[in-house]
Amino acid sequence: MTRDTWKRQLQEHPDRPQGRQRRQLDVLFALADQLDAKTGEGNASVLDLAKAAGVSERTARRAIGWATTSGLLRRTDRGHHRWDGTTAPSGWQLLGEPAVMPDPVMVPSDATTDHDLQIGRAHV
Repeated sequence: MTRDTWKRQLQEHPDRPQGRQRRQLDVLFALADQLDAKTGEGNASVLDLAKAAGVSERTARRAIGWATTSGLLRRTDRGHHRWDGTTAPSGWQLLGEPAVMPDPVMVPSDATTDHDLQIGRAHV
């Protein structure tokens, strides 16, 4: 998924963080900006994302948790501390919002009348 498409989906998501939680979107936009524009994959540390968005590390983790739970983001590699004292950032992949299938609509057969449906008698 491309970065721009993902950002658009994020802005239009019905359950996106709003109000005081709006800063979480800044974290997710900062993440998208650090990933490859065409593939939506790359590496970024939570601390770097928090700094880029101007929020606490806790807010950055909350934003990532929401995006992951919502199916919009996947961690491909877990960041870790290296033996030399440096850290390796986590790997991320932007995911498209899963398509929502509408509930099937029951259509009565031609042999069933409105009266039969009202009284619970449908022809089989």
